[in-house]
Amino acid sequence: MNHPIISKIGIALLLCVAAVAQAQSTTFHANGAFASAFPACSESQTSQDCIFVQVDTSSATGTTFLLYDHSILDLNTGASQDTSGNGIIPNSAFTVQGKTTSLNVDTSTVLGFVNQICTFDPNTNTTTCNSASGGVVTGNWTVIPALKSHSSGSNKFTTPTSVFIIAGTSDMQMALANVTVLGDAAANATASVGTNHNTTINVSHH
Repeated sequence: MNHPIISKIGIALLLCVAAVAQAQSTTFHANGAFASAFPACSESQTSQDCIFVQVDTSSATGTTFLLYDHSILDLNTGASQDTSGNGIIPNSAFTVQGKTTSLNVDTSTVLGFVNQICTFDPNTNTTTCNSASGGVVTGNWTVIPALKSHSSGSNKFTTPTSVFIIAGTSDMQMALANVTVLGDAAANATASVGTNHNTTINVSHH
């Protein structure tokens, strides 16, 4: 599946970190509406800041699943900080109405939602991860008419905190998104909305 979500993440979020053991895994079976904001990155002379948000639903179980990631890379030292989260959120937090899709959830209040923060120290070549409190994640997606695509297959991508494997089929439309992750915002990010068909999302945490 030549999934645009994966190709963008592969460019923007892959960071050189030490290999660490995977300790926790989550699988979500998506078969319904989804919305994704590809990594939106801003770069200065000293740092790169990237935000990614994806929401998937399951018509079979009537549940909604959120992934978010916010990474900051120091371009001078190679040090990085990555805050991420994933888990089931209230269905009411994600709505699709015509050409507009919206998300508004406080992950710090959602029971069982996994929030994590990791830091990479290039001097010791080590990554340290700890549980985080989470916070508010929002998004507003607006469809770009006529830009549609279909994809099928599987892909894998890695961030400093997690390994994601997405396998299945989806029909999507390109969109623009305004998203915020724990107070940091990305405006007019390249995005997509659509429908997943028998798609499996596996998240393994470092």
